[in-house]
Amino acid sequence: MALARVRRTRIDQLAEEGNRAAILTQRAMEDTDGFISACQLGITIATLCLGAVGESTFAEDLAKLVESVFSGVISSASILTAVKGFCYILAFCVTAFLQTAFGELLPKQWTFQRAEQTILLFIYPMNVWCWITRPFNYVLKGFTEIVMRACGVKDVLEHEQVHTEEELKMLVSESHEGGVLEPEEEEMLHSVFDFAETTAGEIMTPRTDLIGIAGSATVKSFVDVALKHGFSRLPVFEDNPDNIFGLVHIRDCLRAILEHKESTSVGELARKVLVVPENKSLGDLLPEFQKMKTHMAIVVDEYGATRGIVTLEDLLEELVGEIADEYDIVKEYIQPQIDGSILIDGKLDLEEANEKLGLNIEDEEFNTMGGHVFGMLGHAPELGDEIKTDQYILRVEESDRRRINKLRLIMLKSPEPAPENGTSTSGKKRNTKSVEVPRN
Repeated sequence: MALARVRRTRIDQLAEEGNRAAILTQRAMEDTDGFISACQLGITIATLCLGAVGESTFAEDLAKLVESVFSGVISSASILTAVKGFCYILAFCVTAFLQTAFGELLPKQWTFQRAEQTILLFIYPMNVWCWITRPFNYVLKGFTEIVMRACGVKDVLEHEQVHTEEELKMLVSESHEGGVLEPEEEEMLHSVFDFAETTAGEIMTPRTDLIGIAGSATVKSFVDVALKHGFSRLPVFEDNPDNIFGLVHIRDCLRAILEHKESTSVGELARKVLVVPENKSLGDLLPEFQKMKTHMAIVVDEYGATRGIVTLEDLLEELVGEIADEYDIVKEYIQPQIDGSILIDGKLDLEEANEKLGLNIEDEEFNTMGGHVFGMLGHAPELGDEIKTDQYILRVEESDRRRINKLRLIMLKSPEPAPENGTSTSGKKRNTKSVEVPRN
């Protein structure tokens, strides 16, 4: 029990410091089957000895005592025999209780609380016992393997003993519930597991929000745009933002200005930019960022059209949460209102909305709340358009006909009938279209 619960990293640390007991423990960890077999053999021998000696001795002494006390009172031989039988049953119960309490439960409880101290204390006698019982263990192990193979059970391979990703996530959650991990630590560890499954298309800045600059622009124009929007790097395009061919850093432009080359075009300073498909996983993208020593990549679809950009900061935010510098404007994607409704940014991620708002929205085609509502409406969104389920109403509050910028979420305590003839809940006529979403 102590060998299974002790931390391997702690034992390795003590072994490196020269702790002899830790070194012996390392050897035991390398041959856990042999160590456990020796322990089980010792437990079996101790149990048999306790049963053979303790039970019979205690039962016989108790029977003799009862017979000597009640021999003059009880004359019937059958009653005396029954009393002796009861003594043997009582002896068995007492022996079983002592064996269970002092031989099983108490040692295990002690080990649960002090696994490291226990293994380091008892590893010396256990090492001697393993050496003494090694021949018996070989015989038992061989016999066990023969029986297991006869039953069609193969040996457990090493890779079958490791934890799966889902099991590791459960261990992280249990560690948080047990007070070992802080909420922030739990969230970060879960983010590490989800990192490789997230794609560039899910976290990119869409092309419609992209701030870029034409390659023909001067470095002075670049500095003006960079200062206005608070960016140090900008993608450089030719003719239109769909044709991005490079990346320029503000330091290159400032160097050109210091050298009195203000008229230099941005295209002359452009560096090679990384281009990745939108289904590129972040686990594969991060090594490419490191290899190319770049902080930005252009995300394209299967037809080569620009979908957006993804930066190294975007990747880091997937691991540690939102990162804001002194130039960033912190944007609230979820804004509770006085009337109980919630104002939602159209770019809010569906997964985040489900987590923070208690929704259960599933959409394989869209990743954002705005995209989800757009897809459900099936037409260019207009102010007041809404979709309704038995749980909530999502109403368009701001749009530019090509995308939804703001939504209002109204939670429903119970299913309510949909407004008729474009009538809102306030009773005022509005030019709206309502889409009923059927229950799953």
